[in-house]
Amino acid sequence: MSNTRTMGISVTDVDTTQLLPLGFEYHEPASGDDKGAKVWIYIENAESSTSLIAGTVVGRDGSTQEVKGILCPTSETTARIVGVAQHTIAAGSFGFVMKRGIGSVLIDTGVSANAGLISGNGTAGRADAGTALTSPTFAYSLAAISTGDVGTCYINCTGA
Repeated sequence: MSNTRTMGISVTDVDTTQLLPLGFEYHEPASGDDKGAKVWIYIENAESSTSLIAGTVVGRDGSTQEVKGILCPTSETTARIVGVAQHTIAAGSFGFVMKRGIGSVLIDTGVSANAGLISGNGTAGRADAGTALTSPTFAYSLAAISTGDVGTCYINCTGA
């Protein structure tokens, strides 16, 4: 199934011009891969000089009420996480990040399979394993992922 929709752009399109309202969500139906549906949210990369690369955990820019994304600060509440970049979005550009579904996440410190993920403790824009069953998580790993690697995870962000 194509991810180009009646909205006029694809979820992989990145542009220096805003093409949709910030915070616009696209619900991609489940396809023949049996991995379920995906939800994408349209943001502006508010970083002044840093690209959001594939796997980057994206936090909401706290200096505005608009849905602008930044590298999620370390040890941040999951309520601030809006999604995870699945492709590069250059600084100052607009594009979609994954809010819910199976995708890739950049890991700060290695995690085991089925680990609940929280915002990174050491590097902004990365994820770490939660320290307890009660840790507020935004995703969980589907396999073991080494330090600094991008791995497959189920993402379920509530922020926006």
